[in-house]
Amino acid sequence: MHPWAAIVCGAVGAAVQLAASVWLLRCQVDDPLDAVSVHAACGVWGCLWLGLVAEKHLLVEVYGAAASTPFGALRGGGGDLLACQVTKRDLN
Repeated sequence: MHPWAAIVCGAVGAAVQLAASVWLLRCQVDDPLDAVSVHAACGVWGCLWLGLVAEKHLLVEVYGAAASTPFGALRGGGGDLLACQVTKRDLN
């Protein structure tokens, strides 16, 4: 992803972490290090964000994949990569 997308991902990730931390406190979950909110909630957010904004030319440059490589739904990719990110299935 481009640097602007990484900055947006981090900014929204901070809000996701804070919201998840507050929610866990309200549910009385004992997580003194906020590991769940940092690793689980922000990890899910990062995977979903990548499925939305991944650029085709960057994926091909990094992975050397064929022209059929799916890319971000908001970048005209049609949602295939996002579906793979949500369902954790392989592209093949």
